[in-house]
Amino acid sequence: MTARAPRLLIRADADAVQGAGHVLRCLALAQGWRDAGGEALLLSGAATGPLFARFAAEGAVTHVQAGPLGGTDDAARTLEVARAWGADRLALDGYRFDPACRRRLAGGGVPLLVIDDNGQAGAYDADWVLDQNVHATAADYAGATPRCRLLIGPQFVLLRREFRAGGPSPRDPAAPPRHLVLTFGGGDADDWTGRTLRALASAPAPDLDVTAVVGPTNPHRAALEALTAAHPARRRLRVDVADMAALLRRADLVLSAGGSTLWELAFLGVPALALVVADNQRHGVAEAARRGVVRSLGWHADVTPDQVVRALAALASDPAARAALAAAGRALVDGRGAERVVSAMLGTEPPAARAASEHGS
Repeated sequence: MTARAPRLLIRADADAVQGAGHVLRCLALAQGWRDAGGEALLLSGAATGPLFARFAAEGAVTHVQAGPLGGTDDAARTLEVARAWGADRLALDGYRFDPACRRRLAGGGVPLLVIDDNGQAGAYDADWVLDQNVHATAADYAGATPRCRLLIGPQFVLLRREFRAGGPSPRDPAAPPRHLVLTFGGGDADDWTGRTLRALASAPAPDLDVTAVVGPTNPHRAALEALTAAHPARRRLRVDVADMAALLRRADLVLSAGGSTLWELAFLGVPALALVVADNQRHGVAEAARRGVVRSLGWHADVTPDQVVRALAALASDPAARAALAAAGRALVDGRGAERVVSAMLGTEPPAARAASEHGS
């Protein structure tokens, strides 16, 4: 009798406030799980049709989570779906899931992975905790239960298949940059995309073609369409880009929010400036800048769009700095993070790999 493929249920949401990053990095996990021969299901109470479609395109099942999100009722409904579907593992990603929700899931009889960012949730009752950030340490998770396995650091970065398949993007750092990409996450509630586009149009700036990338939950889409339509030869707006890797490989410079996109850029070797637009990005951007992986613009409320444009011009005119950023990024992220996480969850990793990850190497 043939053994059934292992099943992973993923619980994650996307909306205008928290953006699409949680769901998109879970897409990378679903791809890694599928590559290992398993089946995946996305259970989401706040995600758009295009995001569901991307999971479906990978052969994953999608299911809408009804009712209030983030509490014990959410956990109970998640476990109902898990049991009905026959899930062998659970993965939870998002800041709305409170400690009571996580405890209920952890006690539900299905091994649980919690994907986290800053170790601020206190107690972690889970079988695995994944924090892929460059600033993460085991000390951040002193409240984890004894059974919990920590998967810590950029060796566990969850990169989607579109990034892994093509590898890093070689470029000539001596060549003048021509293409700038703006990406401030799936939501961009403070409209840094629009503010930057206006500053580029009104202030002295490098001679760059600009592609602004926004997610399907962006609340400023109509205004952004008008801004880019006014300069169709040099300004483009892309919404819900399916192959972000291809777009970023063509970029010479990127201005990004301080989320998971930074690790995608690091892997590709694309020089980038990072703007911190959420509190949970502060430590990651600061450490990435300290390691020379990005240039940090700091907290978004402390800078003006004109200052952002001046920083772009400075990096555009400094080929040595761009080359150094690209090299540091490629050294940090090797693209095998999803494979390592799946191996840990399935218990198939070699003993030496497990020992290395437990010591943070």
